[in-house]
Amino acid sequence: MLRAILISAALVVTVLPGWTEISDASFNRFNSAVEAGDPQTIEAASRELMADAMRNPDDPNALLATYEAATRLCATDCASAIPGAEFALSFPDTGDYPNIADRQLLLAYARFSATSDPEMTSALEVALISVTEPSLLSVRAATELYINHVAAEHWEDARRTSLLAVEHIRPVKSSAFQAYFNAIEAHALSWVNAEEGSESLENIVRWHAEVRQAFEVTRNAVVEIPEWLYSMYWRSKLWDAVVSVRPDSRGATGRQSRYVSERESARIFAEFPLPAGVTSIEDDSAPFWEGEGIGCDGRWDIPPSDVVPQSAYSARWNLSGVVVKMTLDAEGNIKSKELIAEVPYQALSDVLEPMNDWRWIVDEDVDRSSCTLEDMSIPVMYTFAINVRRN
Repeated sequence: MLRAILISAALVVTVLPGWTEISDASFNRFNSAVEAGDPQTIEAASRELMADAMRNPDDPNALLATYEAATRLCATDCASAIPGAEFALSFPDTGDYPNIADRQLLLAYARFSATSDPEMTSALEVALISVTEPSLLSVRAATELYINHVAAEHWEDARRTSLLAVEHIRPVKSSAFQAYFNAIEAHALSWVNAEEGSESLENIVRWHAEVRQAFEVTRNAVVEIPEWLYSMYWRSKLWDAVVSVRPDSRGATGRQSRYVSERESARIFAEFPLPAGVTSIEDDSAPFWEGEGIGCDGRWDIPPSDVVPQSAYSARWNLSGVVVKMTLDAEGNIKSKELIAEVPYQALSDVLEPMNDWRWIVDEDVDRSSCTLEDMSIPVMYTFAINVRRN
């Protein structure tokens, strides 16, 4: 698990004693603020304790108090933590907590938060590599580092730093569950954007296999699936479907389109087996119904004119797709629809608008008294081929 001393910014700073030159009031307000959990109160108390500790460098608790206060301050106004981080780094490294690597990371992260230029970004990456034991601070720093590259569409940098985040967070995955899966998603998508090769496509499958494992374990435990995990499951499933579909011919660029074979996909999924007794919605041919009730078995009636476009302008992909949650009325008509996931496609309305005319037809042998359609939803995944055109 994440270091207990940092799970709540030192768990009340290990209850820092209040009998030294740093005032009792500073310690008490900080400890009380952390216990209460109010961000504004924590920020104010952190500023006070950090300043008090910096005024008393000979206090035995000056380093620890400054570091903990600056770390807490970094959660809301990290640039303001720079003076405290610099002060903490001025103490010699005795091997005790906080060690020199932790303090270097705090300063690098605070400076990066103030100015995320190439120099500060590189310094943060170097500092993060030196940290061997994950903490809330290092997880946050690792996450913001790759997000910075993703936002700038620096895909190779995003691939490298998201992998760093994955490897850093993995040992504490159970304590930083969402942060871990966000990192593996960023790694999968940044890699395939940086290089559309066999390894990057296989990594898309690996991403879905691991997300599927977490999704199904959660679903089978009959607990509410977190919204982020639900959304990521469908995103990863769609991407897995796109990279696993074998094109009929060469793409418009004239190059043979790559794909992941069924055999290779099965090998990757075997790396993330479902525990005994855990079932998967992917093993069931019936729709995955969502809603208060039992859905009626049947099929989609799609008007002949509502065909998915076979060519459209796209800057990159030879294949695309969407996942749309279709909510029905009592007659099986589309009551509403929600886009859950998409693979980049610039003519998305051409796919979504015709879906308004779809209708769910209940099988003739179904006892309608045992099921319902009203307000029931079905996630529908649609993949399709497109031609890449260059202007």
